Amino acid sequence: MEDEVVGFLLLNMYLHLAWGLQSIVNEEAVSEASLNSLLSKRDTLLQEFEYFLNLADDNREGGKYTSELGCRVCTILAETWFLFRTTNFNKTKLEKLGYQPDTDMLQKFWELCQQQLNISDEAEDEDVNKEYAVETNRDAVMIAAAKLIANDVVPKEDLASEIISHFVMHGTSVAEIIKHLITVLKKKDVDLASIFLEALKKAYHRHLVNMSGSENVSSENNSSSGCKDLAAKLSGTFIGVARIKHRPDILKVVRDGIEYAFVDAPKQLSFLEEAVLHFVSKLTAPDLSDITKDVQQRTTNVNTDENPSGWRPYKVFIANLLEKCAKNEGFQDEKEGVSVRRRGRPRKRQNIPGKKLFDEQSSSEDEDSISAYEQDAQDEGKRQEDEDDDDRLINSIPSSSKLRSLGVSRGESKVSASRTSGASS
Repeated sequence: MEDEVVGFLLLNMYLHLAWGLQSIVNEEAVSEASLNSLLSKRDTLLQEFEYFLNLADDNREGGKYTSELGCRVCTILAETWFLFRTTNFNKTKLEKLGYQPDTDMLQKFWELCQQQLNISDEAEDEDVNKEYAVETNRDAVMIAAAKLIANDVVPKEDLASEIISHFVMHGTSVAEIIKHLITVLKKKDVDLASIFLEALKKAYHRHLVNMSGSENVSSENNSSSGCKDLAAKLSGTFIGVARIKHRPDILKVVRDGIEYAFVDAPKQLSFLEEAVLHFVSKLTAPDLSDITKDVQQRTTNVNTDENPSGWRPYKVFIANLLEKCAKNEGFQDEKEGVSVRRRGRPRKRQNIPGKKLFDEQSSSEDEDSISAYEQDAQDEGKRQEDEDDDDRLINSIPSSSKLRSLGVSRGESKVSASRTSGASS
């Protein structure tokens, strides 16, 4: 049977099942027979999906599973799980309709999703439609998988990290989908640090597999870049207020990442440079100092010169830590000495009107106070300007109208002031 026909049959079965569920939900009294009939239809459809998942798993290396049918199976199966999610029926008369896939079926589902994500997007010039279909299917599969996590249909521990590990692998549209998923996860009560760290480990593992299975230098560089880019993307989500709010998560990623890197050292030490280093820049000065001491203590009784190439990532990592610590200390010294530099600024002109109303001591103190205030005002203005830049696209229309009205009122006040001045003279 043609794959397209099979896809439409599965879709038809799903729609019939969804209609049956809607009919039962709207009824005030549900008979046991109706409930059992719906359960039988649901189980039949899930068995069909399990068959295709097993078929895809068997043909994984042969690449015989087409993109179109694979996409249909992923998306319709995810919608079926979503339709019968346990959270939708908990503590209701229809609680027995709740369903959650087991670990084995979820793993096969994600394997099929990965097959669709990894289909090459390099199509022939004359086959533009095929290229478009591959990109659309990739987006649809990622949306289906992310929807399961965002709506608590399946446990987040494994699938969330698998999805996030693909953040930088499949273009901007897939990256945007994952970015929105991360935003949702940050609002939920989840172990964000563990999810991020597991995603980084999976990307790092792919890098190691590519290095061991390929002699192509460019392939190794691409896999390494993928891990680094993922770390940069994930650490980049902690900016502004989020950096303070998620400080424990950032610290946990760094600590647990270091712990993972030193397992059977120096084999995995490159994880420090590939992944952990990007999160170090988000640490506060006290945390950075503690992390530096911890890493240094791990090599107290180790001769790193015996294997220079193996310990090179550690030395690069510790050098970066020490550099950042030195910058923080210099910044602190600069803050402490700022008042001295302000006193050294040239005095203002002595012939300012009204200057003699104050004695010399008080005027000097006032100058220092004003200078400090002006400096703080400039800093605050700069920060405000940066914040305004972020909101400019959103607030451009109302801001423009306010500025125009403000400009008119200022213009009117200036004209009024000039007339008053002229009349008094």
